[in-house]
This record gives sequence, C-alpha cells and structure tokens, in this order.
Amino acid sequence: LGVGYSNTDNIPVSQMERDNYTTEALNWAFAFRMALTVLAIACPCSLGLATPTAVMVGTGVGAVNGILIKGAEPLENAHKVKAVVFDKTGTITHGIPMVSNICMLKELSADLGKSFATLLALIGTAESGSEHPLATAVVKYVNLITNSEEQGVSEEFESVAGCGIK
Repeated sequence: LGVGYSNTDNIPVSQMERDNYTTEALNWAFAFRMALTVLAIACPCSLGLATPTAVMVGTGVGAVNGILIKGAEPLENAHKVKAVVFDKTGTITHGIPMVSNICMLKELSADLGKSFATLLALIGTAESGSEHPLATAVVKYVNLITNSEEQGVSEEFESVAGCGIK
C-alpha cells in the first residue's frame, strides 16, 4: 500500500532533503510538516504550549554547554541586542576568568587626578574584598598592570549576591 506522492519531484522540499531522504521518508517528512502547519493555523494554542517548552529546552541545552540564561525574559529579549561586550573575559578563551584589557569610554573626572593608575587602584581595592572568581581576575589584572601585589582596604565593603559589590 503506497500513501503519498509517487513522484516526489512535485513536493516542495529542499534539494538536501531530496538527496538524503528515501521516497518514503520524504513523503513522511512532508506530511508531518503539513500536519504541523495545520495545527499551528487551526489551533494557535499549540504555539502557546510550544513557546515555553522551547524556551525551557533552550535554556537547558545552554546550561549543559556552559551558557547560563537567567530565565525566559532575557532570552526573549535577546533579539534586541545590537552588541555584546564582555567586561571580564577569559572564561571563554582560557577556561579561567581573566581581564584582557580595559577600554575607557569617557574621560577620567578631575577628582581622580586624571590618573589611570589611580582608577586601577580604586578598582583593585573595591574588588579585593570579594571572593567571586571574576573579582579575583580583576584584582590579578590590577596587580599585573600596577606591578604591585598590595591593595588598599575598603572600610565598608559589602558583597551583594547576584549584584556585585556595594
């Protein structure tokens, strides 16, 4: 019993599918695609179920591969992103967090004395009380650039979980 197209030349599929699928598999794939189309048009609630499921699966697969996404909302807003800036990098390329460089986007204010070394000292002092791996990477970078292992002391240091330092 043959169900479907006997001449698959008339099925609107890609050349890759024609080359890699048997006639039976091509018929089933096309029929399944058409069934999904009918469901999406006739029953939009299927999309209401499919979207959260896809988000959940996507965040799960990302987590397995080391990409952590804080819920569905950031993932849904990702299409608005125009540029990605990694301010504390190294995890991607070296396997450990490290600062690769600093890019100044504004002039230093007059109260810092326009000193890049002063800015680095302040950053190193602020991060030195934190136990976070990214803070450790920042302190190592400051020590390397300033050629010093000593940091200042923060009198009112407070680490806020998930937000950084205060």
